[in-house]
Amino acid sequence: MKSVRFSLLLLLVLTQGFFVAGCALAPAASVESAHSRVQPLYFIDVMPQRPPVYSLDGFDAGLLFVVHSQEPLPQRHLVQELTQTVTFEYADGRRTSNTFSLVEAFSLRYAGHSALGRRYELERGQFDRHFRTGLSELGPEVLAVQIERRMYLYPANVIGADFTARGFAQLAHNEGGDVVTTAPDTFNSHYRRNHETRGKPRDSDREGGVGYRISYRLERAGQGRAAFVLTGDGGRGRVFEPQLMIFRSR
Repeated sequence: MKSVRFSLLLLLVLTQGFFVAGCALAPAASVESAHSRVQPLYFIDVMPQRPPVYSLDGFDAGLLFVVHSQEPLPQRHLVQELTQTVTFEYADGRRTSNTFSLVEAFSLRYAGHSALGRRYELERGQFDRHFRTGLSELGPEVLAVQIERRMYLYPANVIGADFTARGFAQLAHNEGGDVVTTAPDTFNSHYRRNHETRGKPRDSDREGGVGYRISYRLERAGQGRAAFVLTGDGGRGRVFEPQLMIFRSR
């Protein structure tokens, strides 16, 4: 009966998109045998860790990831592919854009059973932080700034990465090699000062992943205006849009 309930929930997620505005021993397969296992039914939740804060200077948001699986999940990590495009609009009518990509990994821990099956969470204290500040220091010739971040998250096993104590790592590329880390040194700068960008994903299940998007727009004319959006962007999981966002005037 439990299997039927989980299958019905997964079917709902797949067909409707479902976007809404001491140690425990994990029952997971070993990394060596994961590639030979049949992938169980699962889906990923993306949810705010706290209310996003935005202003005329930028934004700051924290996210949590949870995997619900019908059977033991054979992957021990989540891989996230990020693409960011920043567009500047100038007083003389010019528009310039720059784009980079990034591949990251998060360790998963078994957090027990729930009504949705086996539950896997990030390591305690770990969350995914998205922020950009310093826009108030731009010259007066910049009239507007548009920041678009698109993320895609899926389970994988990551070998040889330089993980932090809380289970975060930056990777050089995804398993297929079609997404490569090209982000500047200022992105994830604290990690880069203390860790190496390395490691190889394997046993990736991109088809079962979930996408989400962060959009921020700043218009600097007059008193200025800023807008922030966090929403789903395809895939099989659920993206919980923040119910509360905080605008700071200073």
